[in-house]
Amino acid sequence: MVWSLVRSIIDMDHIGSDWKEIIGWIMPRIKANSARSIIERLVVSASSYCIWQERNARIFRSKLRTLKQLSEVILKIVRMRMMSIQFKDRQSSRRLVERLKIEKGWTMDGKDEHG
Repeated sequence: MVWSLVRSIIDMDHIGSDWKEIIGWIMPRIKANSARSIIERLVVSASSYCIWQERNARIFRSKLRTLKQLSEVILKIVRMRMMSIQFKDRQSSRRLVERLKIEKGWTMDGKDEHG
């Protein structure tokens, strides 16, 4: 399942695949502004969006992607969105950036290395 592949990347393995469990877990994090909380919310929203897109593609266009392809699309969406967010320069934020393989030119203040 796509959720299993994606959640392991950001250490969300303890969250099950049941929609009620995912929503119950994410609701208390809605207003938090930590890098981890923001990324967790991005992963949940990108996952639900991509799964919905995949469902429509399968039904209306008879197209389908593998689970690996779908999880790569989800992570690409999360990475791209993260590039527009300014995080405080903390060790936990740096670890998340490294784990999600954000481009090297990206810094914690949202500017590239050249200015």
